[in-house]
Amino acid sequence: MDITTSFTDAIVKDVHWSIESLKSFQDERVGRIEKSDFPISECTAIVQKQENGGYSCKIILKGIYDYTYNRDLRKYGVLDEMRLTLNGASYLINADGIGNISLSLTDPQVITLSVNHIQRGLSSDFDNRLLRLVIPVKSFPELDLCEYLGLQIDSIYTSAGLIEARFGKSTYHLFKYERPNTDECYLFIDNLQPDNFTAFRHNTNAMITALGFITGNLYLDEYFYQTINPAKDYEIEYICYQRLEPSAITHQAILDPSRFREYAEHSGQAFIIEELGLNMSCEVFSSLCMKITDSLEFSRCCRLMIEGNQAKQSLLRAGIYSIGLETITGMVNEEHQDKVNPISDKKLAKKVIDKMLLALQEYDGFIDNYGLDILKSKLNNLNAPTNAKKLSKPFEIYGINLTKADLDILNHRNKFLHGTSPFAEDELPGKTLELGLIVARLWGLLNMLMLKYVGYRGHVKNLPAWILHNRKQDPKEALFIII
Repeated sequence: MDITTSFTDAIVKDVHWSIESLKSFQDERVGRIEKSDFPISECTAIVQKQENGGYSCKIILKGIYDYTYNRDLRKYGVLDEMRLTLNGASYLINADGIGNISLSLTDPQVITLSVNHIQRGLSSDFDNRLLRLVIPVKSFPELDLCEYLGLQIDSIYTSAGLIEARFGKSTYHLFKYERPNTDECYLFIDNLQPDNFTAFRHNTNAMITALGFITGNLYLDEYFYQTINPAKDYEIEYICYQRLEPSAITHQAILDPSRFREYAEHSGQAFIIEELGLNMSCEVFSSLCMKITDSLEFSRCCRLMIEGNQAKQSLLRAGIYSIGLETITGMVNEEHQDKVNPISDKKLAKKVIDKMLLALQEYDGFIDNYGLDILKSKLNNLNAPTNAKKLSKPFEIYGINLTKADLDILNHRNKFLHGTSPFAEDELPGKTLELGLIVARLWGLLNMLMLKYVGYRGHVKNLPAWILHNRKQDPKEALFIII
């Protein structure tokens, strides 16, 4: 990170009030519940940030209520949307943002809520505004795997500081910031055009998932959504807090631009860098984000990859990668049926199947209903490829050459899906390296197919080769694969 005063090629961002607003939003606030038909109406409320994440909201009731209320906390109104006035500002706690609830038996009674979603302002106040997502992070995100832009915040310039993504006509900036002389790190996402709040959350979640797939680090924990006003010194008017599941930090990146440069130059293949580049392009990263927003199945594949990366047990990791492989191959096959099915012409395939079903009818009197149902089912699926072809054909479609070891792994994937391995139980303790190489190959097959699905061309890490290389063994395979 270089410090300077002016960089004409850098994207300039202002984050001062975003961070100050985030910090002040975590201060204790005292106010009242807005008027309603519930017992909590106009009661005093104390909202405070918790050290382990989330907020607590203590509501001091005005009286003692009988046991029927204690047995059914909904009667207090705490399981409905709550609107509060805190320090003169309007706040909202969504019903789905309530966690644990406890009730004291003191006088006055106090209801304590754990809150995972609280905001200043109504959801409609976030619509058609310039929006920003701020994520406090413990591990500083590396953005140099993708095509990047220079970033300037105050006097700090970061060469690989910002990634741009496009969702149709909407442009988003994902960037990072490390506050000088502190251990504070943040990940930011800005929209460059006024956006609908729901769409902004959907698109930013896709960008975080895409970054997690590429880098192996999925940043979750706590999100702060803000409205920003550049015309008023980047003033933050509304802010929404959301507590998520813990981050998944594995550092299991699928690309390695700097090492690939060294490898290509050392092996006399520098021309590949000129042809394909070193980083994932802005267009491909945008395509990856769009696929995640448009397809729950593909989004699930990305999450499965990340989940598999942090699994401690090799067999569990192999099972997770195998599920992801089944999912992505199914998606590719569905989109390329003309290349996958034995008979590419749908009309011809239907004629063949109808003719066979007609021939089967001649034997209706000799076969019971159970047998007929099975045979009809098989005939109706006559034009489907074999299970082995379903897994290997997508690689052929995308021009990915599979080795014998790759094909062997694809054939083993069903064992992993059922919680077993290619080795006998008594052999497993001595097969740690072999099993690790199998899992690494599954990981590689899955990410190659997913990358080609979004239009990527370039290098990927050959993880089994790197494992052997790091153990000072001859991998007999290239350290990088070009897809």
